[in-house]
Amino acid sequence: DEDEDEEEEAPATKKRPAPAAAKAAPPAKAQKGAAAASTPKQGTPKSAPATPEAGKKVPEEVKAKVRQILSGQPQGIKGADFPREWQKKHGTPMKDAFVRLGYKKQGEFMKALEDTVRSEGSGSEITFFPKKK
Repeated sequence: DEDEDEEEEAPATKKRPAPAAAKAAPPAKAQKGAAAASTPKQGTPKSAPATPEAGKKVPEEVKAKVRQILSGQPQGIKGADFPREWQKKHGTPMKDAFVRLGYKKQGEFMKALEDTVRSEGSGSEITFFPKKK
């Protein structure tokens, strides 16, 4: 058994040069950086999140789900509580819904619902209300 352990240790010492291979990784990071540098050239994706409603449409069925939650909360619902209420009402994580639509953050998604949702406050103090027609 000890001989087997020694054999296992030998490859471990052979793996020590692997950090030298890890040094080869920074050029990969540089390539990632180059890829990231090429992303701004596309430009529109960077500007789109600032005005998500302009670039991405929220399907009516998703708006209806948001309305269902807000209709039971005429006094409003805190932004931090909204995902929990979504999960209770619809049985799926809210994040799944907005990420599937191309939004990275809940706030970005909710801003795209300006025809459905009225908000007051900002950051951790934001509260969402049903929008009156």
